[in-house]
Amino acid sequence: ERGQKFLRPVNWSLSVANFILIAEYILKTETWLVLSRVKGGENNVTTHDINQHFTIPWTSGSGCSIALLLALHPGEVELMLSHSWS
Repeated sequence: ERGQKFLRPVNWSLSVANFILIAEYILKTETWLVLSRVKGGENNVTTHDINQHFTIPWTSGSGCSIALLLALHPGEVELMLSHSWS
């Protein structure tokens, strides 16, 4: 079974390789280009924008985070980094 409810939080990990994969993909999308233009440049796109336009649509209804959607064998977290949506 997949989904966060089947794994301990210590296994909700995103590898550096998958983080880079996600970032590279986002930067190639039409959505990113529109956001950059509307926000007055790519440096003005926030994590809140990424969440609203990418994370939520990609994960909605899956029961998984992006990390768990990409990880075939989620490993234990080695480092915790936090974020802010605003």
